[in-house]
Amino acid sequence: MLPALAEGDSIDAARRRLGDFVGVLRHDGDQVMLVRPDGHLAWRGEHGDAALGRWLTSALEPGIAR
Repeated sequence: MLPALAEGDSIDAARRRLGDFVGVLRHDGDQVMLVRPDGHLAWRGEHGDAALGRWLTSALEPGIAR
């Protein structure tokens, strides 16, 4: 989910990692939310490529988990 006026940087970051399975919904809030297919919140933060990209790397790359 993206803020109504946000640019597509977060969408691009998610699609680079998750492919065409990424759907986009706009909402009135200020934060980007990555929602899993089962409806649970996976990530929430400010819009922009860097933070979501870092989170996706740590979640999906082997050996990077905290």
